[in-house]
Amino acid sequence: GAAYGIVAYVRAGMLDSAVALADTVAHHSPHDLQYLGARAHIAQARGRPLEEMTWRRQVAMEVPDNWQFWLLTANAALQARSCWEARRSIARVRRLNPTFKTLPDLERRLREAGCEH
Repeated sequence: GAAYGIVAYVRAGMLDSAVALADTVAHHSPHDLQYLGARAHIAQARGRPLEEMTWRRQVAMEVPDNWQFWLLTANAALQARSCWEARRSIARVRRLNPTFKTLPDLERRLREAGCEH
């Protein structure tokens, strides 16, 4: 669908085209998970971690038992230095997948960002 086209434009470095297509999709399917994820890709490519985190969190909230979506949100939150969201998202990853092998790395990054409390 259109979300794949958005991501393809992002990967090709055609951000203006990605945004234009995303704006069109927004009118028809503003709550579609693939669309929301594609918006996160655009934000990431633009170097806007807080915006990326917001889009990724919307996806994670729609599918709250999917640890991968919380992992994406946690990574974006760490990039954005949003301590509250990083702690919450990492806690969700830990709860949903307690044996995830990169949890120690996420927690180390949380500490390094000054977000441990």
